[in-house]
Amino acid sequence: LSNGQKGVLFAAMMKVVGFALLCIPGIVGILLQAYGVTFEGEPFVVSKPDEVYSTLVKAVMPKWSLGFFAAVLLGSVLSTFNSALNSASTIFGLEIYKIYIDKEATGAKVI
Repeated sequence: LSNGQKGVLFAAMMKVVGFALLCIPGIVGILLQAYGVTFEGEPFVVSKPDEVYSTLVKAVMPKWSLGFFAAVLLGSVLSTFNSALNSASTIFGLEIYKIYIDKEATGAKVI
């Protein structure tokens, strides 16, 4: 029982750490703006909260790597979308089509 409780506690801690890591770019952006830090002679200024992450990336990363970073970011977004689409099609096939539309459907027909 104690090992199960420790496992649940560890999983909950990892969830909290994940959300904390998501907040780090915003906190760093606020601190850079508050302390008046400059990058390449220009002060770090963010006009809207939505622009903190992109402004921080442009300020910290070298210019030559911005295209690569955009490709990686787009790839992760498309991968997440692909996973959601795959899950939705599986749920439709097994939970809706097999139960309500064609009860005698084989696995190949459901796919």
